[in-house]
Amino acid sequence: AEREASRRELKNTFGGGKMVKGDLKDVNELPQTFSHYTHVKSKGKFMITDLQGVFDKESNVYEFTDPVCHKSNRKHTNGRHKSFGRTNLGKKGFDAFYATHHCNGFCEALGLPVGGWK
Repeated sequence: AEREASRRELKNTFGGGKMVKGDLKDVNELPQTFSHYTHVKSKGKFMITDLQGVFDKESNVYEFTDPVCHKSNRKHTNGRHKSFGRTNLGKKGFDAFYATHHCNGFCEALGLPVGGWK
């Protein structure tokens, strides 16, 4: 019974130590929530997006891979992005994320503002 309960509930600690519980059917919302969270916690300075990964039900761990980092003040040196490479779209990356992001139960539980950092 305990093992089954752990499969139904997900515990996620990226909320500053705050435990967030959600049904495993919602686990696919975590990458979007994490992107939203990084923008808010950095006070609008950066955002990690385009996350992919694998969720391990046995360990309740979601391993994110292949991140893209957007930084609000992109600086160029010799035509190249100084921070985070060519995929850093800066504010355009933030805007693209929020154009498709719909806050979910995890965003709400973490107290993330709709529309990100203002």
